[in-house]
Amino acid sequence: MVSQLSSSQKFMDVAWNQSYKNRDIPWQNKGADLSDILQRSKIQNGNALDLGCGTGEFSIWLSQHGFVVEGIDGSPEALKIASGNNSSVIWKLWDLEDFRDAPLQNEQYELIIDIKVLPFIEDKRKYLSVVAEKLSSSGAFVVISFLHHKAKPEIAIDEKELDLLLGEFFIFQKNTREFSDSLIAEYICSKLVKVE
Repeated sequence: MVSQLSSSQKFMDVAWNQSYKNRDIPWQNKGADLSDILQRSKIQNGNALDLGCGTGEFSIWLSQHGFVVEGIDGSPEALKIASGNNSSVIWKLWDLEDFRDAPLQNEQYELIIDIKVLPFIEDKRKYLSVVAEKLSSSGAFVVISFLHHKAKPEIAIDEKELDLLLGEFFIFQKNTREFSDSLIAEYICSKLVKVE
């Protein structure tokens, strides 16, 4: 497992790591299933990159459904759990604030996923520019994010802000689902072709 964390990432990961170490992981996705999203994205196989993979449920699901997967996360404890669950996924410890130089297996990916990670990224524009660089011309970038969460507003991102940021780099389709205390969105993005 390759490692590169900034000092701010190391500080932030203390809390994350403690949660993973104590197995206090309420955000863990036991029923990971991306079938509907993959059908809508029309991406059925290829190289996939799971940004902020945590304990790896989505990475593992993709691996079991025909993708060659790399999972990248800033928490060594999360990756320890993930690697114990599946050996066919390549797990990388790296700071998502600056993953441009991460030693990834591929230059570009047919599928990149960000499942509820983007609200925690400080420099979202920089992060999305790197995602755009790493996404193949026919690939899909999938973002699932809370747009509103009554009990935990810090885990949500403003819908207009997210639409504007994504629109700088991608063309996207958006589906939203409302729950009693939250609003969640699924974005399926393709590369924005810039005419010069």
